[in-house]
Order: sequence, then C-alpha cells, then structure tokens
Amino acid sequence: MSAHTHDFVGCICSHCARDGALIAQIIRHHDGFWEFACDAEEHDEDDFIGLCAACDGAALKAHKAGLQLKAGEWASREDISQPWEIFLLPAEGEEE
Repeated sequence: MSAHTHDFVGCICSHCARDGALIAQIIRHHDGFWEFACDAEEHDEDDFIGLCAACDGAALKAHKAGLQLKAGEWASREDISQPWEIFLLPAEGEEE
C-alpha cells in the first residue's frame, strides 16, 4: 500500500485501462480533472478508475499523447488513425 495520500487528478474507463480499448475521448474538466474514455455510448460511475498524479504520472502523460487541452476542452477521435477533434465543454452550470 502506498504511503502517500492519493491525489486523483483524473480517471480512465475500465474498458481502456483493463481491456485495452482505444481512448476515444479525453475531457479536461473546468476544474482541471482529466477523463479518458473509450467510445462506448454510456459509462456508469463505477466504470471509471482513478488516476493518481504520483502513482500514474507516466500513464497520464502517455494517455494525453501530446494533447495540450485547456481546462474546459474535450477531444474526440473515431480511431487511432484519425486526428483529434477539439471541442469546448459547456460553461460550468450550463446544461449540455
């Protein structure tokens, strides 16, 4: 067990983390929290695994794959051969 307090700065869906599914969506929430997900239509909260800055630093860097998303941006791609498309998230408090 780790001696440090985990600083969860992101999460990844279990389909990507455990099953090797392609990361098809990357969200950098307004508060800076990162979210990595496959292209599944819906995910439950239980489908996500926390990413700790200290424990998963290298993985976080690899998952971002050179993307320099700003807080409030979302990137999506159809498959690994396609470029990332960048979108803006709705402002905090606005409905999607």
